[in-house]
Amino acid sequence: MKLNLFSYIMEKTNARTDNIGENFFNIASAYDNFYNNPDLIYIVGEVSLPEVFLNNITKPLPEVTEYINNLKIEIDKRKQNSKGKYGVSIGMSKEAVLNSSWGKPQDINTTITQFGTHEQWVYGGGNYLYFENGKLTSIQN
Repeated sequence: MKLNLFSYIMEKTNARTDNIGENFFNIASAYDNFYNNPDLIYIVGEVSLPEVFLNNITKPLPEVTEYINNLKIEIDKRKQNSKGKYGVSIGMSKEAVLNSSWGKPQDINTTITQFGTHEQWVYGGGNYLYFENGKLTSIQN
């Protein structure tokens, strides 16, 4: 069933070279990445690769809107089942980092200055996260 949808969408993609063709390419890529990868690959914080493709779709044709909506529902379900498996990205809160695949650090070094609170989270293996006033500002690994 899933392969038939992928083939159908790719067929439509190859037939078009305008903005509609780009939309079909994004839909096909979202389907391909979602159904051919058992784990979601997160690009920025909690945004997965299939969602990146779906977010690039502008004015989808009515005949594919149902496919897009169903895929979004499936992505949300998989995200709920994979909480804590995504990585970190600049701008995340401390709570979001704790819920990510990085989890709780081995140690936290805190520096308080006139400019605010700075934290270094130590994970071992040369991996560090740096926070300024509760927001992730740097990743070192």
